[in-house]
Amino acid sequence: TATAGIVSAVQERTITAPNGYPIDHVIQTDAAINPGNSGGPLLNERAQVIGVNSQIAPAQGGNGNVGIGFAVPSNTVKAVVAQLVATGKVDRAFLGIGGSTVTEELARVFRLPVDAGVLVETVGDGTAAAKAGLKAGTDTTVVAGESYTPGGDVIVAVGGKRVASLEELRDVLADHRPGETVKLQLYRGSKSMTVDVTLGRQPAQPQG
Repeated sequence: TATAGIVSAVQERTITAPNGYPIDHVIQTDAAINPGNSGGPLLNERAQVIGVNSQIAPAQGGNGNVGIGFAVPSNTVKAVVAQLVATGKVDRAFLGIGGSTVTEELARVFRLPVDAGVLVETVGDGTAAAKAGLKAGTDTTVVAGESYTPGGDVIVAVGGKRVASLEELRDVLADHRPGETVKLQLYRGSKSMTVDVTLGRQPAQPQG
């Protein structure tokens, strides 16, 4: 069967994959996508595949469609398929931090030296970040109804590429492979520093 819909957002949304990790830059559409009878490719008006329909925003208390569905972008699918065909598995580089995107408000409240980047809130034991000595946050506080753990490093670039958000950090890491060593530019307090990090392999499921 086929159904028509409108693309209502691109490059703005993140969904969670079955293994618990985020998928960035998904395509939001109001095409009907329901469990059990929908899915497959999302096509544009020229019949080009632009994504793979994957998830819906369920109705409260149920699993019916409320008019919002999400498709994984075709570029993401092609990258994953290429690895599966070549090696039979997908290896993703892993830094091992939990963090938040630095906004102007967070920069003001926490008196950060920059107003864009990634605030490192947690560092996983034994991860690439831990081995490189990255510093996690120390005290939990609430800003605009959201909990944050400031006091840690602020990452502003990876491998020479500026990162202004958590999504951009994941994008840059996606261009690297486990075992590669990259330079992280960060701020620790008001001090700018560069740290060499040998990236690890993403675990099967998020830890902690």
